[in-house]
Amino acid sequence: MVRYENFDTHAIPSITTVDKIQVDRIQNIDISGTLNREKNKEVGRDGTIDYSKRTPTVGYRLTQNESQNIKFFKALANVSGNSVSLGDFKTSATDLLAFLKDDNGVQLGTIWYPKLRVAGFSINVADPDAKIERSFDLVGDALKEFQGNQKYVIYKMETVDSAEVVADDWTITLNDPTPVEDEKTAGKYIMRVTRIRSGVSTDLSLGTGTNQYEYNSGAGVLTVHDAQVSDVYKIWYTAGSLPSGDTTWTNNDSDVGATLAYNVSMTLGGVSLDKLQSVGIDVRFDREDNKEVGNREVTQRGITNKTVTLSIPRLLETYAIEEILLGKSSGFGHIDPEDYLDNIPFVMKVYSDVAKTNFKWGVKITNMSPTEDNISIAIDGYTNKNLTLESETMIISDNEADLA
Repeated sequence: MVRYENFDTHAIPSITTVDKIQVDRIQNIDISGTLNREKNKEVGRDGTIDYSKRTPTVGYRLTQNESQNIKFFKALANVSGNSVSLGDFKTSATDLLAFLKDDNGVQLGTIWYPKLRVAGFSINVADPDAKIERSFDLVGDALKEFQGNQKYVIYKMETVDSAEVVADDWTITLNDPTPVEDEKTAGKYIMRVTRIRSGVSTDLSLGTGTNQYEYNSGAGVLTVHDAQVSDVYKIWYTAGSLPSGDTTWTNNDSDVGATLAYNVSMTLGGVSLDKLQSVGIDVRFDREDNKEVGNREVTQRGITNKTVTLSIPRLLETYAIEEILLGKSSGFGHIDPEDYLDNIPFVMKVYSDVAKTNFKWGVKITNMSPTEDNISIAIDGYTNKNLTLESETMIISDNEADLA
């Protein structure tokens, strides 16, 4: 059996030169795979003829404890700078690998979820004493499981140097470890080769022409045709062992295991917020990921709508937040929600310390418009008021100046 500590997860940006990361501080993973098979019948016959097998649908939900960095956000957005904007998720894709071991530490296999896209994510502080959590919702079109001689999915990223291109070909010897033949497809040793050239990614096909590659299993040599200096190649194959000195998991003791609500500061309209009982930031994308006739895979990725929802419940004591939403000074006499502004900025910052002297990362949501103004009260309790605001613009950054 495979326990949680033996489900080692890695994220590899699919279409840029950003390298893989180990995904730390995961608390929960829920994965659904729908095979999308449809029965075929006909008039005059009792029963099913066969099944039409459409592209599968994969849903992948992952929840993390807040560990005071945005590495996973950057991996999912396929970026390497200080900040991530919602627009970065439009065309990004990320491969997720899960290396499985049993209770004795014996490798059972690898599950590969190729080119997952982000459908949404959330950042939640459930109560004033809670751990901060992030949840990510990803979607894809394939899941591949490997065992036996193919129990490891191997990923390598290589950059072409000036002396390595000969007659427009670039070669690399794959011997640590050596690719094994795919037991599903005879003669297939390489699962995928992606070229990134001048910021454009292309999945190469097997063959001898432009945008193609060949693999000599006897010599263990992969040859890419029409190569150029500074090309970056991401190479995927399966093997019965890991590269020398490699491991599927390295304990990360440098990042904190969790971050509590005490380490957060928030402002709305530039004014500090207090008395909040919880905070929820939810981002949803209406994705438009398109295929083409003659191809089972998604060839175009996009987002038609972005919705950022901020929920800020509090115990009703003053109308300070409503005054911010109205753009009025303290003590303004008439609170009419219909007069709330629709260009309000919200900033949340995460610090390594309760004193909030060491900034780690934060979010800035701009042009927020209130959408709900709710009150709840129960016997023996205090009055709760929950304001909800929406926007389409948000930035995530580990550079505090980006949030000004």
